[in-house]
Amino acid sequence: MEILVSPRPSAYGDFKDKGFKPSVKPPTEPGKSNDDQNANRTAIRKVIAESLRLIRINAFIDALDDYSAWTIKEEGALTEIVTGGGYWGLEIVSRVQWSDNDVWLSEVDKVFTTIDKICDIRLTRGCSMHVHARPLEGWDMQKVRRLMRAIAVFDHAITAVMPADRKDNPWARSNFHDSIAMTGAPKPDNSGFKKTGTEAHPANVTLKAYFNRVETKTWKPLFQYFDSIKTPGSIGGKMGRDRVSTSKDAKRWTALAVYLVAACLKEDFKPWEPRKVHATLRQFHEFLQRGRKMVGWEHMFSPTEAFPENTSPATPYMAWELQEVKRNLDKAENEQSALEMKMSNSRPNTPTGGGAGERRLSPAPKAVPGSEDGSPRPKVVPGSSDGSPTARAAVTSQQSSATKWPGTPTSNNRPNTPTGSNRPNTPTGTNPPGIPTNAPIRSGRRPDGNSGTGSGNIA
Repeated sequence: MEILVSPRPSAYGDFKDKGFKPSVKPPTEPGKSNDDQNANRTAIRKVIAESLRLIRINAFIDALDDYSAWTIKEEGALTEIVTGGGYWGLEIVSRVQWSDNDVWLSEVDKVFTTIDKICDIRLTRGCSMHVHARPLEGWDMQKVRRLMRAIAVFDHAITAVMPADRKDNPWARSNFHDSIAMTGAPKPDNSGFKKTGTEAHPANVTLKAYFNRVETKTWKPLFQYFDSIKTPGSIGGKMGRDRVSTSKDAKRWTALAVYLVAACLKEDFKPWEPRKVHATLRQFHEFLQRGRKMVGWEHMFSPTEAFPENTSPATPYMAWELQEVKRNLDKAENEQSALEMKMSNSRPNTPTGGGAGERRLSPAPKAVPGSEDGSPRPKVVPGSSDGSPTARAAVTSQQSSATKWPGTPTSNNRPNTPTGSNRPNTPTGTNPPGIPTNAPIRSGRRPDGNSGTGSGNIA
């Protein structure tokens, strides 16, 4: 989860102890910070991490190698706010969670409550959240194709439940439509907003062409195009893309991502091949309900109540917001999440020997007696930090009963797919869309020996 925070004056003592200087304000331009500004960000992250450890939630400012703890990361792509005491950007990345228990719910609540006690939270259009999700046995091409079909068939319905500022958002755009970022300058006749060539974010040409022919040629040609994709490439995608400032919203969008991924693992979409229509919102809700039942989350987040139609028109972008979007997109294109690299390289068909540069996700440590929720308490060892791209909340942003999965993290991030409001990245050439990676879903054995179905984390 990407957010902007400002230390509350009542907690200045703790922040000053870590080197925070209230007189130092954020830079007016991202990426151009002096030593004092960098020190302030580090102090904020340290205080938040320590505050979480005091309530027995392991959190550090550097990611552990196995993502067994929460990470309070620096987020340099956000435009920070100089006024009102100064708001500093950071990213909160959850530990890997499992879908066969409700531990993640209480952890998300505690994280938001703790941060709110010591910081004021502010959100801009650049803030967001995504979810990593992975079936327990990993992703294979059959599952990837089913996910792509689900995203295509429910594209219109997904847009229908999106908030206004995620309906035509470069971060959370549909994989099948160009995202037109508006300048905010009205046309001469005041009928709308003009666009410029540099502010249009085009979809994959081939994918868009097949999608646009559905109402005349049926879904079959698009499905055949998906079937022609032979390799998943990097399946380190993300789900979710709404901005969240409350634990309720973070959990709600996480549930949407989990429901959709779980349901598509059992759905081959064959009945849709001869059809020439898009799925309705009712059909989308029914689909999500099947996923909800599979993961055993029937005690929370009913699809019809949690994800109603949002009839608000898409919110236009202002010029300064577009500049922030471009910075984030440029950054996202040049980065791959360390978590995504781990998960994609640890899928079942990855050679155990490991090739050059290959990294594998180490098994989860066994539970240590005496831990609050029965989960292992990782050693305090600094690890690598994580940064990544996005898509749109309903797949989108980062679990018990019949079908279960391991973890699902929670954080506010960039384009690749929502816990909140987004979906996986659009494929390039014949490469498939980016797929959520961190949340196992089918029955099987977890690394700790317990049965389960999926895992993931929130970022």
